[in-house]
Amino acid sequence: MYVDEAKVGYSYTTRETTADGVYVEDYSTMRLSRAGVPILTSARRRETYDAAGRLVAASSYSVSGADTLIVNATLAGDLLVVERIQGLSVGKCYLEGGLVGSLGLSFVVGGLGPGESANFSLYSSDYSEVVEGTYTQGVLSEITFDGETFPGRIDTVDYGGAPRDSYFDAAGGWLGTLLPGGMSVRPAVDEADAKAGLTWVDPTATSAIFPAGDIPDPRGTERLVLLVEGTQPPPDGPFQRVEPAGDDAWRVTVRRRPFPTHPPPGPFPEPGYQRELDELAETLTVEGDSYNTYLNIVAWVAQNLRESPVTLELTPAETLVRRRGDCTEHAALVTDLCRRAGIPALTVIGLVSGVGGRLYYHAWNEAYVDGLWRASDAFMDEEVADAARLVLLRDPTGVERTAVLGRVTGVAVEEVEP
Repeated sequence: MYVDEAKVGYSYTTRETTADGVYVEDYSTMRLSRAGVPILTSARRRETYDAAGRLVAASSYSVSGADTLIVNATLAGDLLVVERIQGLSVGKCYLEGGLVGSLGLSFVVGGLGPGESANFSLYSSDYSEVVEGTYTQGVLSEITFDGETFPGRIDTVDYGGAPRDSYFDAAGGWLGTLLPGGMSVRPAVDEADAKAGLTWVDPTATSAIFPAGDIPDPRGTERLVLLVEGTQPPPDGPFQRVEPAGDDAWRVTVRRRPFPTHPPPGPFPEPGYQRELDELAETLTVEGDSYNTYLNIVAWVAQNLRESPVTLELTPAETLVRRRGDCTEHAALVTDLCRRAGIPALTVIGLVSGVGGRLYYHAWNEAYVDGLWRASDAFMDEEVADAARLVLLRDPTGVERTAVLGRVTGVAVEEVEP
């Protein structure tokens, strides 16, 4: 790989066939610089297939800057079990006719044989609804796509009564997808737009927590009392109070309005110079009015970023260019713009109540405006975030995702004030 005739990286693929099956390894690395600081992007993926062509083991290791994602998968009987080792973003796949994208569910799909099917669940980006679906891998045969007939296969996904057919050549290359209504989606330019507007599969749902008890109206919750079990206590904050409740258990009271006794924040790191981010923060600033500046920032991020998953977390500058991202990109951009506008703000990570009463890993914001803490959730378009959430990490300097996963082992709902 070269940039301006200078070599910046390389990639290779190895394939080894044995009596027991096939072993494949893909590896790539690229060294570039951002604002004069060297960065590294690297990925390695190993897959082992048995003689019948089933994926029986897989591992993936990706690094982008300081963001490291690790996932392993092994066959247990007829079930391919995917284990997230590190990284919150691991396991997210787009739905685009067939299942495409990276880690997690694609391993399961990769284990299908011709004509075999797998069931899955589709979640809207705010976890407010779920639709069950079925993915079926096609059989290699003569197919016709856009008037041309050639060897290939058709993979079908059906959810909510809306079947979509994806066409692949004999080598497995994606040729295009026939969407409901007859629209044909092809690779390249159309591919990104097609994926960005569709429902997406989020296998972090497999690590969601099923609380004991019910939260009838999560987005309207004013006060919530949870009994939380885990490896360490959740942190106290402006919107939640934590008290011991026995061995490895804590009672957490969450409020939509802050506790007035929580202290103001200490000084946060100043964001580095980024012309586009500085100019955007300036246009959203209302002179002498921090509150409306803050609302402008939250509303701008909510309205101008597509809710679309990314494999590796983007920086605020990258998010501004791509205008898309999941909850972490939304929250990180709000934090960055607030600080550029002189408003102390941070990104928090925890659990939010969503579809089916489950709790999902999520990111949102806390900011200190006009002498009062305020919580917002640009991803869910909430200028005032509801109380149906549990903060697990408040980090003024960044996001330490690996410190969150697996921390909570059980949650019981004790009180709900709608």
